[in-house]
Amino acid sequence: MRKITIILFCILFYNTQGQTVVWSDDFNDLDISDWTITNNETTSDGFDWEALLETNPNVNEEVLRSVSYDLIGDVNLSPDNWAISPVIDLSNASGTITLKWKAASPDDSFDNENYTVYIASSSAINDLENGTTMSYNLDGINLLTEQTLDISSFAGTSTVYVAFRHWNAVPDEGYIVNIDDVVVEAQTVLGLENVVLNELKYWQNNNTKDLHFKSPINLRNVEIYDSSGKNLMNFVASNQKNIKINTSHLSVGAYFARVNSDNASRMIKIVLN
Repeated sequence: MRKITIILFCILFYNTQGQTVVWSDDFNDLDISDWTITNNETTSDGFDWEALLETNPNVNEEVLRSVSYDLIGDVNLSPDNWAISPVIDLSNASGTITLKWKAASPDDSFDNENYTVYIASSSAINDLENGTTMSYNLDGINLLTEQTLDISSFAGTSTVYVAFRHWNAVPDEGYIVNIDDVVVEAQTVLGLENVVLNELKYWQNNNTKDLHFKSPINLRNVEIYDSSGKNLMNFVASNQKNIKINTSHLSVGAYFARVNSDNASRMIKIVLN
């Protein structure tokens, strides 16, 4: 008689659609007192990032705004303006962590603007410059357009800062940079359903070669894979809590059973001797 040993091989899979907002600012309250607004200019031109209602019809909503042209003084500026977020705690975040924001240069006649996004574990400008960076040009982007940046490397970090830097202005070709809807999303540590699925019980009946699963929550399906990752079976559980799968057709060797509910998964290693 074939001896079947089941070894717990606990790997938790997260629902890729289950992104959780860890931190966000849409600037609708026009309050940026928790942001650090500064510049790195040799001589300040008096223009920094500010929260206001952008009146250009291409945007026409509350945004974070920086300019490279003084409309009243009719003079080009050379901004090096920094807007540094309040601290963002990612100590309980894991999996894919995404920074999202919207950006635009709303004046379609003067939209050749440049800005850089920085992410670091310190709010000091030198540390931000040595952190994760990505630069963007807004030429032709007159409507608020979403951008994303993967910051998964900061998972588990309790102090994270995001900074927007408006600089490298091109004289007579730019005017305004708008930033809006800054969001950090993450796949957080174990959600409730993942924890519950951790209570899954399973065993093999050596006489019938049936693999039994008993779950505290309804199951959607169970997938069986060989050691190379090839899918061999997909058993539809039809939202049952107790199911059995016959394994008599499987050869001796190692297999993996992925047990799925609607919002969580658990992988179990099965060794058939």
